[in-house]
Amino acid sequence: GLQAKEETAGGGGPAAGQSKTAAKEVTAVDIMNVQTVHAKSLTSLSVVDGGGVVTASMDKSAHLWNFPGAGSEDMESSRLLLGHSDAVTCVSSTGKWVCTGSRDGTIMAWSMEEPSGEPIVLEGHGDVVRYLSAYFHVKGNAAQKIQIVSASRDKTLKVWDVEGETCLKTLKGHNKPVASLTTVFRHNDKTCIASGSTDKTVCVWSTEEDKPTRVFEGHAKAVTCVDSAVLSGKRVVLSGSSDKTVRVWSLESGACVKIVEGFSKALTQIVCPTLVGAGGNACFALTLDGKIALYNINNYSRIAEDLIGKQERGLMGGTARCMAVGGEQSMLFVGGQKGHVTSFQIAVGNDLLASGLPVANTNATAAISRGSIITWDDSIDIQSPRQGETAGPSGYSRL
Repeated sequence: GLQAKEETAGGGGPAAGQSKTAAKEVTAVDIMNVQTVHAKSLTSLSVVDGGGVVTASMDKSAHLWNFPGAGSEDMESSRLLLGHSDAVTCVSSTGKWVCTGSRDGTIMAWSMEEPSGEPIVLEGHGDVVRYLSAYFHVKGNAAQKIQIVSASRDKTLKVWDVEGETCLKTLKGHNKPVASLTTVFRHNDKTCIASGSTDKTVCVWSTEEDKPTRVFEGHAKAVTCVDSAVLSGKRVVLSGSSDKTVRVWSLESGACVKIVEGFSKALTQIVCPTLVGAGGNACFALTLDGKIALYNINNYSRIAEDLIGKQERGLMGGTARCMAVGGEQSMLFVGGQKGHVTSFQIAVGNDLLASGLPVANTNATAAISRGSIITWDDSIDIQSPRQGETAGPSGYSRL
């Protein structure tokens, strides 16, 4: 199973005096909906403001999905985004903008306020655009501007002014292709981002400086995914690697404070969202075999080695290739190798063992049943689901 070992004393745990029950653990996911419109594997997902998700695919397209109304479990196709001449490798959204990167080396920015409008095309990378992070940049009293940080196989990152259609800065620090980016975050009053590379390093950048402010070394193989989180009030960067480990790095000291081991395959994506009712303690880790592990990042305890059960995996139609977490409904979206996007409701609770029902992981304070009941907590009146239905955190929903 997943294990955590401490490399530098004092890192990663709850602050002194902090209540262990201040935030409930994320416990499981309940399948809600499966949709497919893509002809090939999904490559990237991004949750959009106001609900819904954008999917990117090897079939050269991206697709916007919305939920038609509050509490709805169905996703509706909203817009097909076409324009790239090769596979769409990444997608990022913020506000009313959706930005896509492609194997063709270009970035396209689509305004959702102009349903029939043409995208803004940004060119400058010399190879595949591997990752994007879109954000609103605010400086002084100036109006907000949509900006993008892009990572490429050409070993560089670029900072873009979307509406100005210009590259503001090229960041050079990696000596091999850049594979991943965190979302943009604030640190020491600066706009920052972290990048992972096949050169086995993680670089932390300020978008206003040319050189990395931190370089983290320690992985034995390529760094394939990165994200950031706040632990005990301090910002950390997490990196996943082909060496089958996740490392947690302190921005303050530059030290690796934790190593999480036990993954059976290379890491392909890690996501540390802030979820309603769970604080910032959840970390989702996707591996090359399509398993999505979940653990509590505050104490590195494993909640589930694989969130997706056999029944749900069959409905998804193939191996999971990408994921996104977020939205007002606390959703997990999973993109599959056959072009499906599957939405799950994330359940929060920590009193599952007291229910007496069978669980998959008796070592955790929360667990998942591999039977028809996927998740429950102490606020739910457990009943037997009828044929064709599955139990969820708020009752039963027909698949």
